[in-house]
Amino acid sequence: MQQLDEQIYIERACTDLIFRYGHALDEWRSELMEGLFAEDAVWEVVGGPTLAGAAAIMAFWKGALAEKRPSIGRHIFNNIRVKHTGIHKAEATSLVTMYRYNPSQPIVSLAPLLIGDANFEFTRTGDHWRFTRYVLNAVSVEGYVHGKN
Repeated sequence: MQQLDEQIYIERACTDLIFRYGHALDEWRSELMEGLFAEDAVWEVVGGPTLAGAAAIMAFWKGALAEKRPSIGRHIFNNIRVKHTGIHKAEATSLVTMYRYNPSQPIVSLAPLLIGDANFEFTRTGDHWRFTRYVLNAVSVEGYVHGKN
């Protein structure tokens, strides 16, 4: 039973980390990302930027989220599967959809603007789990440029 309890704890902790990351993006608040990434973490969007190290990842998001957009976005992480891979290691996969609309403009579609597959790797440092790798492989949606709309 202790092994099952540990597995459930790891799955919950890693899933919560993914949700906290999405929440920080949705709220447009880089300070909510503090402590989510391990010092040697890698953040990558396939076909886009690759960032190495927690400092570089945080600098990127502080810059990207510094100016509020007129639109509102929601990042939906679902079908999350977490696998314990070592004493202080885990990995996960998730489907990602992102919705964005501008409240000052008519809504012409409720289709997601981004659809993708996310792959995560985690490490446990002390009592906390952190991302060591985040890779987003986004499906292209015509007319949408991630980070611009």
